[in-house]
Amino acid sequence: MQFLIVLLAFLFLLLSITCNLSPVSAHTGFQIIKMTPNGFEPQELMTDTNSVVMFVNRDTTPRWPASNIHPTHELYSEFDPKAPVEVGASWAFKPKKAGIFKFHDHLNPHFRGTLTVNTESGTTNQTNPFANWLVTIKDWFIRLTTKPVKVLDTSEFKNLSTDQQIEAIKNRTDQISPEDSWQFLKATFKGQTGTLGNIHDLAHLTGSLVYEKKGLPGLSICSSDFAFGCYHGFLDKAFEKSLDGLDRAEAACAKLGSSGPYGSCVHGIGHGIASFYQTNDLDSSLKSCQQLINGQQFCFDGVFMEFERAAPLELYSKDSPEQPCDNLAKNFSKEVVFACGRNQPTVLMNRFNFTFEKVAEVCLESKSKDFKEACIDSLGFKSAQGGNSDEIVKECQKIEVDEFVARCTKSGAGELIFQEAPNWQTEAPKTCASLNAKYFEECRVYMDNLIKDYGR
Repeated sequence: MQFLIVLLAFLFLLLSITCNLSPVSAHTGFQIIKMTPNGFEPQELMTDTNSVVMFVNRDTTPRWPASNIHPTHELYSEFDPKAPVEVGASWAFKPKKAGIFKFHDHLNPHFRGTLTVNTESGTTNQTNPFANWLVTIKDWFIRLTTKPVKVLDTSEFKNLSTDQQIEAIKNRTDQISPEDSWQFLKATFKGQTGTLGNIHDLAHLTGSLVYEKKGLPGLSICSSDFAFGCYHGFLDKAFEKSLDGLDRAEAACAKLGSSGPYGSCVHGIGHGIASFYQTNDLDSSLKSCQQLINGQQFCFDGVFMEFERAAPLELYSKDSPEQPCDNLAKNFSKEVVFACGRNQPTVLMNRFNFTFEKVAEVCLESKSKDFKEACIDSLGFKSAQGGNSDEIVKECQKIEVDEFVARCTKSGAGELIFQEAPNWQTEAPKTCASLNAKYFEECRVYMDNLIKDYGR
């Protein structure tokens, strides 16, 4: 072993001596990406690690270019100005590592682009294969002699910044295994929901790392914890460049067993499909879901959730609050309309600042039974964000129609179980108990089925 290290050290020294053997001359490039009302121009750019990319704001509002994944930017955390770029201003970014980095506007996530970074031209030897071979030897030597990064315990991990937590998860995955990283994350945040802080995003990152290490068979490593972030990250990564593996992904989901984890897994496929189409082509995304043999409705729901987060502004309308759900019945099944309705309240609240009461009016006034029921379900999910039964009952009572008050309340109780909210074991039954006898039994059965499906 010592002989090997000495040999590698000698080769490393030899590489240093030969570094001037016919290299490609170094130069500093300077390229511009304009941020306009239509997005990034150009949307795709190739550069190298010896060049500077200048993002210039030519829009009428602040812009914020940053690497995926939204909103944590962990794909390349240095690719982030950490603050909006004001109108007329610019931000210079000099990439330090090679790779293909998808990016977006943090303030307008439907604006997306791709930055391809090649190795620095001044360090690449295109005419001397021996020197290139020595570069490989150098990399081996560095990996062999570099001291492993410390693997943290749960208390140390919680005290890190978001960027440090991301690096810690990546290091743990490389040094131990993706399975260990996921189990560690579950142990660290046990009893907490995926809607708190950056937990869902860390689960999303871990899922993407699982796919990179294991491919589609690794899907069984993920579980439904933390709002299914592991599934979402895994399948986002799986369908980043192609949808060819849809059938194999669905088959992998089917191996997860009961309907709860299976549905959540296929829901993640929907997220991946929407991301593949860069949340710009709703019809193609929905038609891709139709290729699945089973569970299409879960896939539809994943598509709409991804579009709700990052679709172009014009897809939705404040003046036509059911858009685009009201136009889908012409070409798609009622399951598509239902999935659209489940995500529409989030659209209306986040994009147009609708109140709970205003969204309830939209739900009740709809002529579509499927949209109306799904919309009410979503209000139930919203009411459960505080994690307690009193808040669910208070919010759902605002709907004022007994049938839909009960539906909202039942959905809220289920959401506590689904998200594994703290004290859900007492809060969910308490929520159902607020209903009269006519609706209580339906709520109780629904709650029991969720507990069984998700193994709570």
